[in-house]
Amino acid sequence: MYMPTGVKATYGANYQDSAIGQGARFAADLYSDIMAGTKASDAVLDTLANDFPQAVREAAILAALKLAENVPGFQGATDVLGMATGEVVAERLELAFRNINKRKFQYTFKMLPKSREEVDMVHEIVLAFKKHMSASFKDGNRSGKTLVVPDTFNIEYMYNGSGNQYLHKISECVLETVDVSYGGDRYKTFAGVDGKGAPPVETTLSLNFAELELISRERIEEGF
Repeated sequence: MYMPTGVKATYGANYQDSAIGQGARFAADLYSDIMAGTKASDAVLDTLANDFPQAVREAAILAALKLAENVPGFQGATDVLGMATGEVVAERLELAFRNINKRKFQYTFKMLPKSREEVDMVHEIVLAFKKHMSASFKDGNRSGKTLVVPDTFNIEYMYNGSGNQYLHKISECVLETVDVSYGGDRYKTFAGVDGKGAPPVETTLSLNFAELELISRERIEEGF
């Protein structure tokens, strides 16, 4: 295929706001101390008994009040406590990393054949992408339930017969969707040929690929 008019790659990391409980930091620090050997295992119970934050105990009481609010007649118990004490305990939110987003690639090719040979070539190109993105029935048994997974694709940007090092590399992909539009803004065709019908003067092919691999920092350093 010819080089598309625009080449784009989106790199994303998924973060999510997480509610951090009052005892979360205490528990994490305690775990780190134990694993690092800075706290003897026989002192763990003493640590829990003596250092367990007062705020955690208060949070447990608040959690019980929130549970009680589900009982008819106890609605607003937490709000009443806040009005009585003049203090409100709010959840602490921290932005936590979850994962790396997989990259997706979209390409649109507008093909305007100028000869009978090019007409047939465009037809074969469209057929090839539709064929290889689709699954097939095992052993050709169309009444069966077992499908053979579709083919995967390897995409590379070329310049003078070799890879273009100034553009990102792409790992193995699957083709999720193939969109084909025939005829341009107004449907137009060439004259009919050999009883096969009339080929369109313009065919627009849109391909949406999804990468199978998560592209980590190490892969980015390799050019991905």
